[in-house]
Amino acid sequence: MDTQRDDSADVTQSNGESTLELARLAERAEIGIVGITRTGTLTTVNAGFTALTGYERTAIAGASVDDVFPGGEVASLVAELLDRTAAGEPAVVTGVVPLARESAGIVPCELRLRPLGDDEGFVGVVRRVTGHDDVAQFGAVAPWAQPFLSLAEAIPDGVIVLDTESNVTYANPAVETILGHQPESLVGGSKLDIIPPRLRESHLAAIDRYLETGERNIDWSYVELPGRHADGHEVPLGISFNEFTMGGKRYFVGLFRDITPRKTAEAEAVRRLDQQAAIAQLGRYALETTSETDLLSEAATVLAEMLDTDIGAVLELDGSSDTLTLRAATAPIDELIDRVCVPATAGETQAGYTLDSGGPVVVTDTETEARFDVPERMVERGVRSGLSVTIGSPEDP
Repeated sequence: MDTQRDDSADVTQSNGESTLELARLAERAEIGIVGITRTGTLTTVNAGFTALTGYERTAIAGASVDDVFPGGEVASLVAELLDRTAAGEPAVVTGVVPLARESAGIVPCELRLRPLGDDEGFVGVVRRVTGHDDVAQFGAVAPWAQPFLSLAEAIPDGVIVLDTESNVTYANPAVETILGHQPESLVGGSKLDIIPPRLRESHLAAIDRYLETGERNIDWSYVELPGRHADGHEVPLGISFNEFTMGGKRYFVGLFRDITPRKTAEAEAVRRLDQQAAIAQLGRYALETTSETDLLSEAATVLAEMLDTDIGAVLELDGSSDTLTLRAATAPIDELIDRVCVPATAGETQAGYTLDSGGPVVVTDTETEARFDVPERMVERGVRSGLSVTIGSPEDP
């Protein structure tokens, strides 16, 4: 009798230690364990579950299943579990369900559910689902969401789903291609990470105003706004917005694409039109004036405006003396150069180097320019770059 009681006590103690150790392992691995009543109320939870949700135990105990696992998927798993039990099949079911976190939106989790005693409810083992192979980072894992997820994972446009606090609940792979952010690094964080700092306050104000009044301050069907790349530079985006409700909560979905190629083409078209207009303006002036000096002055002004430069100048070649003489300028050029007559030799001046090369010459940094001498006054006055071209043919400038 005594020996049997001692063995029983040893076994009980061993089982208790094993259970405790399993619980500790689950917590370290952030595996949640939750009890669910047959009426759909959460009972006890472990530390792993509170770590997954961000809620305190006191806030979770007694909560409705639909508040913590929105969308109704848990109810479907319970119904499947009861059917399996009634059919004498293994009483365990597994599915991917949305889990509502306190401050990070909705995340997908795997829920493994089994009965807990006779009519005592159910016990669930919960772990976070990561990666793109299952349901990516999206919390809406109801069957109706699967076509959306499949499409979002495949298209080249970026897709981001936000909650009403501007927290990202889903980001598709194209987001990384367009903005450089890995989707998993965005999920659970704020959309503000991809908004330029100067626009963040107005974004939050617009969301608050819309939630309160339903008033939209931009066209949701299409709007062009900059996005913030992971390396800090801005990317022009064409964006469309929409909203939906899931589990009684509102969400916003944004579909966007990089419109840099179009913006570049538009800028090039405007530049060419400006060039054509400048040439036409100069041609009309040449027909109207009889003064060569006035024509050269107008040419310097028009070219400076067309190229968006601070200074424009025209120099005339004197072939007999191999020198270049300043004929016209858009600014007091004597503040930038030592003399109005400069050598036309290649190694001494930019103009001379331009004549010798026969083509346009671009200076990106006057301080490091090594092909020819740059007047010290230009560097001292803050001139940093420049462009020079030959008027006329290289053979007869």
